[in-house]
Amino acid sequence: MPDVESVEKKKVNPSVSYSHPRDVVRDETLTREEKVAILREWHYDAVRLQESAGENMTGGEPDRLSAVSNALLELGISPVAESDPHAPEKS
Repeated sequence: MPDVESVEKKKVNPSVSYSHPRDVVRDETLTREEKVAILREWHYDAVRLQESAGENMTGGEPDRLSAVSNALLELGISPVAESDPHAPEKS
């Protein structure tokens, strides 16, 4: 199991530690909860990136929203609920 600091670093910038969201799902050193936390952060980043792209304010980063959403689904988490600020509290 990775140390807390390592997981926190992965949460802050998942794309530095992983080349693709499915790599998070396949990382056997993480608990399910750690995987979900990392993917949630990546999902938030991907949503913000899409919003920025709509305003023509991106720096050329790849759009990973679909891939992150699929990875969350693999872990039983609804990407729609992740995007909805009125959704019930996440567990």
